Amino acid sequence: DFISKLTALRAQSFAAAAPASLSSPALTVNTRYDDSKTETVRFGRSDADVSAARADEPGAAMLEAASFDDLLKALDALK
Repeated sequence: DFISKLTALRAQSFAAAAPASLSSPALTVNTRYDDSKTETVRFGRSDADVSAARADEPGAAMLEAASFDDLLKALDALK
């Protein structure tokens, strides 16, 4: 369920600069694929605003807060 929720996240809009909430992320996801490639995405939250950004990119995607909350619930269910 966690992977399904993670891959279902979609940007609602984009910001040219990363919001301050990403400096202390609520969640960081590291993925590995093709045997040697990795990607890191940080998720930040400030009140009702949720953003996500790759470590190597300056901007951020703004996400729907409810979808991010569903992702966190799915993560908690894994514990």
